[in-house]
Amino acid sequence: MLDLRTEFDRLNNEQREAVLHNGNTVVLAGPGSGKTATLVVKVAHLIRDVITPPCGVACITYGRDAAGEFKHRLSDLGIKPGHRLFLGTVHGFCLRHIVRPFGALIGDNYVEKAGVVLDATTDRYVQIAIDEVGVNEKVGWFRTTLSRIRKSRACGEDLRGYQANQVKAAVRYEELLREKQELDFEAIVLESLKIIREQPRVRDLINCKFPWLVIDEYQDLGGPLHQIVGLLSGIGSAKVFAVGDPDQTIHTFNGADPKYLGELTGAKTFKTVRLKFNYRSGSMLIAASEAALGDPNPRGYLPDPNRKDPGEIHIRQVGGGSSEQVGDIHSQIIPFITREGIPLHEIAILYPRKGALLTQLQEQLTVNGIPFVAERDEKFPRSPLIKWLQRAANRMLGAAPDEPVPFEELVWEYSSLLENAGVLEAGDFPLQERVRLYVSLEKPFAQGSPLHLWLSHLDEVLGLTKHLASTVVRKEDAEDWKKLTASAGMNQSPTIAEFAYYGRVRGKLAITTLHSSKGRQFDAVIMPCVQDGLLPQRSRNRFRSTWDNPTPARLADDRRLFYVGLTRARRYIFVIYSEQYRDEKGLMLPSGPSRFITEIKQKLGRS
Repeated sequence: MLDLRTEFDRLNNEQREAVLHNGNTVVLAGPGSGKTATLVVKVAHLIRDVITPPCGVACITYGRDAAGEFKHRLSDLGIKPGHRLFLGTVHGFCLRHIVRPFGALIGDNYVEKAGVVLDATTDRYVQIAIDEVGVNEKVGWFRTTLSRIRKSRACGEDLRGYQANQVKAAVRYEELLREKQELDFEAIVLESLKIIREQPRVRDLINCKFPWLVIDEYQDLGGPLHQIVGLLSGIGSAKVFAVGDPDQTIHTFNGADPKYLGELTGAKTFKTVRLKFNYRSGSMLIAASEAALGDPNPRGYLPDPNRKDPGEIHIRQVGGGSSEQVGDIHSQIIPFITREGIPLHEIAILYPRKGALLTQLQEQLTVNGIPFVAERDEKFPRSPLIKWLQRAANRMLGAAPDEPVPFEELVWEYSSLLENAGVLEAGDFPLQERVRLYVSLEKPFAQGSPLHLWLSHLDEVLGLTKHLASTVVRKEDAEDWKKLTASAGMNQSPTIAEFAYYGRVRGKLAITTLHSSKGRQFDAVIMPCVQDGLLPQRSRNRFRSTWDNPTPARLADDRRLFYVGLTRARRYIFVIYSEQYRDEKGLMLPSGPSRFITEIKQKLGRS
């Protein structure tokens, strides 16, 4: 077990200042700044030294992967989620601590009794709503607009940027949810805001239970949570420790906006601490990424004082189009990187969106026998439950000594599943359940055994089907379990080994989107097709058959996305462009380097 004092001493001055400040705090944490270490030590300090039991801390994250990392690192300090520590997503917090216990107080049977459903289920409600009001859009495309409208309505924000029938469709969609007595993930947070706003006693009760709110990736969590935080800390008495980086706001399609973090930073009741060191990247990579922001006000990030090499950024022009760029990656860039002693799993190719480039990359790597993980591939469902099952199968087979799966890692995820199914109380994982899980992974199965045999064994010992049927927060896990067990029982059933090692990264190059790369880091990052029209993206004008320049909002979004891609690299960045590219209809169009490349060259003094 780690010692809290030792971990505190490892922090730099700015991190310690943030941890010790006993009031509302905004931590501006740029890439590689050690924000996770700061957040973990802060939570541990609050639980052990500041907050008197039985009160505790609500630690809210953007995604469950982040929650898992925090849970693991806090466990190393002897602190586990339970009655004094909520650790999970904003949806989990709102459902467990606001909607379910207090929904009845607003006299709304819908909130009190509604079940939680997935997007796949509500797609037909979206279709009904847009058909009734005459919105001529596909369901998948309209979902982004629908999300933004619903959040803006709940927050009382300006809706003039939307068409009248789009707003009507959003209203009708919410009426359909009520008629069906169902909550989607958006509604969980929106109804929580309504409860907090209308019931001062609820604010008091939550503030009493959780006098501190610790929130990670604040810039990505949207307006409704921002208003909840304001009500709990402004009118209420809760203290807030918000961590984020407005330059990494890349989920604007889900309602994220850097202005919310900016409002906290500008508030008189909040102390702002900027973490100035970037422990990930060398000085040249830091300079290049700051240039990509296009802001005359420098962030002033500094490299690790103990680091000597500045890192390398290579800007490559390749004749032809995306296929030639793929050839250059295979024949020139990957051999160069591996000669430098960098393993394949420390190399990432980041692409902006699906298209010809992704297909060409996968085909070229496959033909040349280079193992890779394409993280948008859908051979198996990709929910947290499926990832847990893959790790469990990996441990059961015991065939990956270079990538061991600790039993405790499997325990916390399984305990979370049981909590959401109502089988266990938060933080309670009795010995008999631990033994049951251990026994379920001890029965030997051969690597070539059909997957469905092992899944049936797990279900028999653990009762996964029964538990998943009862879960409220994690409905997608139940759906993915059904899909996996159904597909595994077919004639062409995959083997356990194929399932266990499909998502394994060690020894495999990563191919992922720029959006999905956030929170990751690699020794070498390759970014193809960084060229005008693609990054930043231009849109085709259907009426004039021309390409329109990006709007200011689109340009800002793509600039932050490019910045996130650059800042994933520890040692090497390869940015590639061509003078032309093919559009979605196969037409070859003139292009050239992205304006972001030009800005980097100017910053670094390159022609």
